[in-house]
Amino acid sequence: MPSATLLENIKSHLIDLKNTQIKRRSTFLEQKTKVELLLADLGEIPILQFDKMVLGDPNQFQLSKSNLDELQKLIKRLENQTENQKCMAMELRTKLNSLWDRLQIDVSYREHFVSTKKGFGKTVIQDLKVEVERCETLKKENIKQFIEKLRCELNDLWDRCHFGDRQRKQCQVYYSTEYNEDVMDILDIEVDNAKKFYNDNISIYHLIEEREHLWNKMIMMQEQANDPARLWQNRGGQLLKEEKERKIIQKELPRVERELKNQLQSYEQRENKTFYYRDERLIDFMERQWDELKSNKKNLQQTKSKIQTGIKPQTPLTATRSKRKIVATSSNQASKVRKIGMDHKAVVTK
Repeated sequence: MPSATLLENIKSHLIDLKNTQIKRRSTFLEQKTKVELLLADLGEIPILQFDKMVLGDPNQFQLSKSNLDELQKLIKRLENQTENQKCMAMELRTKLNSLWDRLQIDVSYREHFVSTKKGFGKTVIQDLKVEVERCETLKKENIKQFIEKLRCELNDLWDRCHFGDRQRKQCQVYYSTEYNEDVMDILDIEVDNAKKFYNDNISIYHLIEEREHLWNKMIMMQEQANDPARLWQNRGGQLLKEEKERKIIQKELPRVERELKNQLQSYEQRENKTFYYRDERLIDFMERQWDELKSNKKNLQQTKSKIQTGIKPQTPLTATRSKRKIVATSSNQASKVRKIGMDHKAVVTK
């Protein structure tokens, strides 16, 4: 007869088994629901025997450790498939929107298509692929028109990236006079590359725009400061407003330039190539702007100094006038000499 201790151990073991069964069933039901949702999103139906068993009668599923491990693998596989199909659907929609834009597809058609092709299920992805193929066919049928649109789009992107003539001429296909699929495909790639370059460096371009605004404002205010008439036109506290704006520029422009230079240096170190701005290294361009500004200020100060000391600055116009005056004076003197000579001759004749 088993001892009391053994009976107690058996009873405890049975309780553990019961608790394990309850826990495993709860886990199974939770994961079964997850599988059903994943399959619904994917637009898939179970094919493998194990998958069918998972979706079948819960009471028929054996709650063994190996089955639960296999169930976990199934969920992982479906999750990976979900991510793949999401990415595929997103890429197809991006491609489709680009084709629709270039082909100028009617807005109502686009809205209807989008509203009926939601999600990333198997059927939706297939429909997206079919629509992309249809648009690709239309693109080839209107190849000349499409190439011209690509050229316009590429030129706009070059403008946004501040590409100079030298950078643009590197894309030889842009200047091709041929209209064929090769030209179209290469231009399409160039457009995608330009978009990627702009988007990858969009923070730099935002800083460039901000700096240009501050720089142009600073130059305009300096020109206004050199205008004496503004002192007599100080209506509505204009001079006070200018002073406030000047202080803002003095604070913001150095900050923006520091941040821009830091990002440019990071880019050049990371990419191991120069960041150009209209065919010139952007950092060099900014330094050259400051050098030219200092030089212009120095010339302006020298001009003012000469005016204040009574020495008129020599210009081509004043130099020409001086020459004319000298020539005129010489001519008058020569005329007087000739006249005196003639009078003298007349006296001698008498």
